[in-house]
Amino acid sequence: MLKRAVQRRMLQMPHNEQDGPLTKRAGSGVNIASEEPMFGKHGYRPLPKMSQANYANTDAYASVYTTTTKAVRMAHEPKKILPSPAKRVAVFGCTSFQGSRIAKKLVESPEYDEVRLCTRYPDQIPEDLQKIININPEKCFLEATNVLDKPSINRALEGVDSIVNAIDMRNDDFYNLHVDVHVKGSSNIAYQARLRGIKRYIYISGLDAIWGNDSDRSDFRAKAEEMALAESFFAVVLKPGHLYGSGYRYSNFGKQWYPTVFPDTKLQPTWVNDLADATHKVLQTPEIVKKIIDLGGPKIMTHMQFAAERAAHMKGPKPFPCPMWLGDACAFVNEFLTPRPMFNRSMLCEMEMDQTARPKELNPYAWDWEELGLKPADIQTAAAREKEGQAF
Repeated sequence: MLKRAVQRRMLQMPHNEQDGPLTKRAGSGVNIASEEPMFGKHGYRPLPKMSQANYANTDAYASVYTTTTKAVRMAHEPKKILPSPAKRVAVFGCTSFQGSRIAKKLVESPEYDEVRLCTRYPDQIPEDLQKIININPEKCFLEATNVLDKPSINRALEGVDSIVNAIDMRNDDFYNLHVDVHVKGSSNIAYQARLRGIKRYIYISGLDAIWGNDSDRSDFRAKAEEMALAESFFAVVLKPGHLYGSGYRYSNFGKQWYPTVFPDTKLQPTWVNDLADATHKVLQTPEIVKKIIDLGGPKIMTHMQFAAERAAHMKGPKPFPCPMWLGDACAFVNEFLTPRPMFNRSMLCEMEMDQTARPKELNPYAWDWEELGLKPADIQTAAAREKEGQAF
């Protein structure tokens, strides 16, 4: 039976008039012996010359054929394409507000064996990041990584099976541009992940990421989404609303006052702990791949309403209405007086647009909390949970 099967396989193979049957080396495009490119339009290389009598010898033919082909799986076995649940995760942007909460969630979850914290300045650890390391020092590993330096990314991804890109730079300067950090950084991480064979790649974006927006941050984050989906076949993009939560790092002026230049714009704020839960859900669900998931909060409110509720329940800065001309003038002057301004015209353009999730009537393929099986919390519920000690 084996002899007949091999003979049938021999007759079905492409032939070369001079050298007889041709074999294909799996996963390679070169000759095994000489490392020269294989020839033949099907990508086959010739077997050693044998007479027609030798082809009848099943053992001789099978020995030559099987030594050049590596069986990966049996024909009846299904292909294992989807990524497995994450065990070792690298978190880029772990010093940011959203990155620190995501890292905290992963460290506290028993499903993960290792959480690699990738930052540019491992010797300058913020207080909230140090709290995460103190939770389980044996599980956390600091890695000096720059997303614009591919060798450092490659080194940080050694032994990792999943990646979370939570880099969030709100204000750029001459040495840190949005196009570099978001677009080039996301592309570099996804490219190095593909070289390492890492399937799972999650990019944290936002509902404000829109192509062609006047805000550089919004425009380049939207382009970074496309970079992540193009470079990684199993990439997932999470788009939360305006993030809030305890421990938010306000600027000096922003700790007390919050100028609301556009009080009537619509927001769908998201609690940062809900974003961490959604990231954990995606990392542990192999079927969630190649998706853009809108993670807006449960309520749509105006910018002034959100700022007032955050100040009342989260001890945030007190909002006050600010005229358009005054906000534009302050942003213009601040760009020249501050090396890295916390309030500029790009941020003003970002505040001008609505930041809400896409309606399913217009995009039936859009995912949200319902597909993840999670329920987001409103500001009052989030504040109550944080008082109970479920947050920093």
